[in-house]
Amino acid sequence: MNEWVCVGSYGDLNCSVTLFRRAKLELYAPDSHPRGLITRLFKYKDINRTLLLETVEVFDKRADKLKKRIRRPLERRVDEFFETGREHHLKRHSEILGKWRELEFYSTAHIEGLVRTFPLLSFVLFVFCFLFFAFL
Repeated sequence: MNEWVCVGSYGDLNCSVTLFRRAKLELYAPDSHPRGLITRLFKYKDINRTLLLETVEVFDKRADKLKKRIRRPLERRVDEFFETGREHHLKRHSEILGKWRELEFYSTAHIEGLVRTFPLLSFVLFVFCFLFFAFL
Protein backbone atom coordinates (compact mmCIF):
# COMPACT_ATOMS: atom_id res chain seq x y z
CA MET A 1 0.00 0.00 0.00
CA ASN A 2 1.51 3.30 -1.11
CA GLU A 3 -0.18 5.56 1.40
CA TRP A 4 1.02 7.22 4.58
CA VAL A 5 -1.35 8.92 6.96
CA CYS A 6 -0.28 11.63 9.35
CA VAL A 7 -3.03 13.17 11.45
CA GLY A 8 -2.30 16.10 13.66
CA SER A 9 -2.29 19.80 14.21
CA TYR A 10 -1.26 22.09 11.36
CA GLY A 11 -0.35 25.26 13.20
CA ASP A 12 -3.44 26.51 15.03
CA LEU A 13 -5.73 24.64 12.63
CA ASN A 14 -6.88 21.06 13.01
CA CYS A 15 -6.34 19.18 9.79
CA SER A 16 -5.49 15.72 8.66
CA VAL A 17 -2.75 15.25 6.09
CA THR A 18 -2.65 12.18 3.85
CA LEU A 19 0.39 11.57 1.68
CA PHE A 20 0.09 9.47 -1.47
CA ARG A 21 2.75 8.54 -4.04
CA ARG A 22 2.17 11.63 -6.18
CA ALA A 23 -0.30 13.63 -4.10
CA LYS A 24 -0.90 15.27 -0.75
CA LEU A 25 -4.40 15.76 0.69
CA GLU A 26 -5.19 18.19 3.50
CA LEU A 27 -8.63 17.99 5.14
CA TYR A 28 -9.63 20.80 7.50
CA ALA A 29 -12.31 20.73 10.16
CA PRO A 30 -15.43 22.72 9.20
CA ASP A 31 -15.26 26.42 10.15
CA SER A 32 -11.70 26.09 11.47
CA HIS A 33 -9.82 27.74 8.60
CA PRO A 34 -10.10 31.56 8.47
CA ARG A 35 -10.50 31.57 4.66
CA GLY A 36 -13.15 28.82 4.68
CA LEU A 37 -10.83 26.15 3.26
CA ILE A 38 -12.08 22.61 3.79
CA THR A 39 -9.96 20.55 1.34
CA ARG A 40 -6.66 21.09 -0.42
CA LEU A 41 -5.18 18.56 -2.85
CA PHE A 42 -1.66 18.84 -4.25
CA LYS A 43 -0.85 16.76 -7.36
CA TYR A 44 2.81 16.18 -8.18
CA LYS A 45 4.63 14.95 -11.27
CA ASP A 46 7.21 12.87 -9.44
CA ILE A 47 7.14 10.38 -6.59
CA ASN A 48 9.30 12.63 -4.38
CA ARG A 49 6.54 15.28 -4.50
CA THR A 50 8.84 18.09 -5.60
CA LEU A 51 7.38 19.20 -8.97
CA LEU A 52 3.86 20.54 -8.38
CA LEU A 53 1.40 19.99 -11.26
CA GLU A 54 -1.87 21.17 -9.74
CA THR A 55 -3.41 22.44 -6.53
CA VAL A 56 -7.16 22.04 -5.96
CA GLU A 57 -8.72 23.99 -3.08
CA VAL A 58 -12.36 23.58 -2.01
CA PHE A 59 -13.98 26.28 0.13
CA ASP A 60 -17.18 26.61 2.13
CA LYS A 61 -19.11 29.57 3.56
CA ARG A 62 -17.06 32.36 2.02
CA ALA A 63 -18.38 35.90 1.66
CA ASP A 64 -17.17 36.12 -1.96
CA LYS A 65 -18.94 32.79 -2.80
CA LEU A 66 -15.72 31.13 -4.00
CA LYS A 67 -16.25 27.36 -3.90
CA LYS A 68 -13.26 25.93 -5.78
CA ARG A 69 -9.86 27.12 -7.04
CA ILE A 70 -7.56 25.14 -9.32
CA ARG A 71 -3.98 26.34 -9.76
CA ARG A 72 -1.57 24.94 -12.35
CA PRO A 73 1.79 26.61 -11.71
CA LEU A 74 3.62 25.08 -14.70
CA GLU A 75 1.02 26.57 -17.05
CA ARG A 76 0.69 29.73 -14.91
CA ARG A 77 -3.08 29.13 -14.95
CA VAL A 78 -5.67 29.80 -12.24
CA ASP A 79 -9.35 28.71 -12.46
CA GLU A 80 -11.84 29.91 -9.84
CA PHE A 81 -15.43 28.66 -9.58
CA PHE A 82 -18.14 30.57 -7.71
CA GLU A 83 -21.54 29.70 -6.25
CA THR A 84 -24.70 31.50 -7.26
CA GLY A 85 -25.33 34.78 -5.47
CA ARG A 86 -21.96 36.36 -6.20
CA GLU A 87 -21.85 40.01 -7.19
CA HIS A 88 -22.16 40.49 -10.97
CA HIS A 89 -23.24 36.80 -11.20
CA LEU A 90 -19.76 35.51 -11.95
CA LYS A 91 -19.64 31.73 -12.42
CA ARG A 92 -16.01 31.09 -13.41
CA HIS A 93 -12.83 33.14 -13.66
CA SER A 94 -9.93 31.63 -15.60
CA GLU A 95 -6.59 33.30 -16.17
CA ILE A 96 -3.19 32.54 -17.62
CA LEU A 97 -1.19 35.07 -15.67
CA GLY A 98 -0.21 38.06 -17.77
CA LYS A 99 -1.57 36.68 -21.05
CA TRP A 100 -5.23 35.71 -21.05
CA ARG A 101 -8.36 36.01 -18.91
CA GLU A 102 -11.88 34.60 -19.26
CA LEU A 103 -14.94 35.50 -17.21
CA GLU A 104 -18.01 33.26 -17.42
CA PHE A 105 -21.36 34.35 -16.02
CA TYR A 106 -24.55 32.50 -15.19
CA SER A 107 -26.68 32.59 -18.36
CA THR A 108 -29.91 33.63 -16.64
CA ALA A 109 -28.30 36.43 -14.62
CA HIS A 110 -27.88 39.13 -17.27
CA ILE A 111 -30.83 40.58 -19.17
CA GLU A 112 -28.73 41.14 -22.28
CA GLY A 113 -27.67 37.47 -22.27
CA LEU A 114 -23.98 37.99 -21.46
CA VAL A 115 -22.35 34.62 -20.92
CA ARG A 116 -18.61 35.04 -21.38
CA THR A 117 -15.98 37.75 -21.80
CA PHE A 118 -12.39 37.43 -22.92
CA PRO A 119 -10.44 40.50 -21.78
CA LEU A 120 -7.18 40.11 -23.73
CA LEU A 121 -4.25 42.50 -23.77
CA SER A 122 -5.80 45.32 -25.77
CA PHE A 123 -9.50 44.55 -26.31
CA VAL A 124 -12.48 42.75 -24.81
CA LEU A 125 -14.61 40.17 -26.63
CA PHE A 126 -18.18 39.65 -25.38
CA VAL A 127 -20.16 36.46 -26.02
CA PHE A 128 -23.92 36.64 -25.70
CA CYS A 129 -26.48 33.88 -25.41
CA PHE A 130 -29.70 34.87 -27.12
CA LEU A 131 -32.86 33.01 -26.28
CA PHE A 132 -35.58 32.83 -28.90
CA PHE A 133 -39.13 31.93 -28.02
CA ALA A 134 -41.76 30.63 -30.43
CA PHE A 135 -45.25 31.93 -29.80
CA LEU A 136 -48.09 29.82 -31.09
